Amino acid sequence: MKIVKILFRIIFHPLTLVVISLLFQIFLVGFFLYFFRQYFLFLFFLSYLLSLLFSLYILNQNQNPSYKISWLCLLFFLPIFGVIFYFLTHIPFIKKKISSEIAKGHHDILRYLDSSLDFTATSDHTFFHYMSKFGYFPCYQKTKAEYFSDGITFFNDLMLEIRQAKKYIFLEFFIIEDGVMWNTLLTVLKQKVKEGIEIRILYDGIGSIACYADQFSKKMTEYGILCKVFFPIKPIFSLYQNHRDHRKICIIDGKIAYTGGINIGDDYINRKQRFGYWKDCGIKLIGPAVDRFTLLFFEMWNLGVADHSSYEDYLFGDIVRQADCTGTIVPFGDSPYHPEEIAKNVYLHILNSATQFVHIITPYLVLDHELLNTLIFTAKRGVKIQIIMPHIPDKKMVNCLGKSYYKELMENSIEIYEYLPGFCHAKVFSSDFERAVVGTINLDYRSLYLHFECGVYLYRDSVIQNVEHDFQSTLKECRKIRVSDIKYYPFYKKILGRVLRLFSPLL
Repeated sequence: MKIVKILFRIIFHPLTLVVISLLFQIFLVGFFLYFFRQYFLFLFFLSYLLSLLFSLYILNQNQNPSYKISWLCLLFFLPIFGVIFYFLTHIPFIKKKISSEIAKGHHDILRYLDSSLDFTATSDHTFFHYMSKFGYFPCYQKTKAEYFSDGITFFNDLMLEIRQAKKYIFLEFFIIEDGVMWNTLLTVLKQKVKEGIEIRILYDGIGSIACYADQFSKKMTEYGILCKVFFPIKPIFSLYQNHRDHRKICIIDGKIAYTGGINIGDDYINRKQRFGYWKDCGIKLIGPAVDRFTLLFFEMWNLGVADHSSYEDYLFGDIVRQADCTGTIVPFGDSPYHPEEIAKNVYLHILNSATQFVHIITPYLVLDHELLNTLIFTAKRGVKIQIIMPHIPDKKMVNCLGKSYYKELMENSIEIYEYLPGFCHAKVFSSDFERAVVGTINLDYRSLYLHFECGVYLYRDSVIQNVEHDFQSTLKECRKIRVSDIKYYPFYKKILGRVLRLFSPLL
């Protein structure tokens, strides 16, 4: 099994794609030189003409400028492969089909969304208006939030609530990996099936492919568990492979919802340590806001299903209101097919609203022009920005890319720290003890543009104090990076980081 996992990591590594594309291009050039020597110049110019036409098409698309630049570079250096690759990942009828299915899912849930809450008196009222009207994510009150600063406390609490489930358990995870964590969970799930509890599992086709492939769903069905795979692997690279379900959600009886950075795998509870200590976090909601996570789950579960059943039996928010909770909570999701860049706009809102500080924990740092400028502008306004990154990375190329931003950020008074005990996989944004986000969204292109993600936006909720306490505790285990430290980075890593920035949206 370990060999299979390593093999799939190699196959789906971005560097593998680059090497294959280069070899493919060299093969084609050699092939035409040998067999069609007299037509070589014609074919050569034809390939670049086709590349030019695709470039003009890309330039006129309503896409992020950094994304366009990456594709233009690929088309320039690898015109033949670049055209084929772009076509495979942007097949119009596939994109239109998926977008139509997601729009249908949005339409089905509209009648279940309660947008009656009056938020005009809050300083975030325009943001709440945007999230509700354009994202279909209303704000909720009377919902209790509990923050978990590591994977083991998150998992222990999750298991406690699952054991007490009375009606249903929904699980949606990017990674489900064999080990202590999964076997413990599966034992309880099989027992709950015997008790008549409805259980559904949705897992990503690539995130979990190295462990299970198609056999996992069959095995779950034998246990009496409803199971689906999101965008299973296809023999040919396509749009499906590029857009992954990166969400981590557990919903119990419509009363409790969990999300955060924690997948189902022993890394996340530190039973296995490949990159030192694994720092992660999660959040639990109890109350009306759980309804939005239930609907998020069904949007993904019913993707491609023509006949959507009623969701009313699964929504219980009104009967579990937490009277002592005064904060405002917005559960939200994002997808590459949503007309709005929800996750990115949430982060931009926190940066633009901050007056004292912004604290960020992220495993990856891959910034587009707008995010980079907003971070720098926020710091220039006098807001103190501190970013915690891993000291021991899980993806060396992406970490090398992230370090290429260090100097520019630090020269503009943004503080960078690295978590010395190991790898920090937590995804946290917080500011001014007023706003915070906990969820699945990394500060990189994949999370912000290509993946299906989710998170919880917190406004003036008491749990923000716990989020901030965890940030300060984590900061004590970090080393502050200084501009002078960058001088000692290996020269090849500096060059590699700069080159990777050209193709960062494709990594």
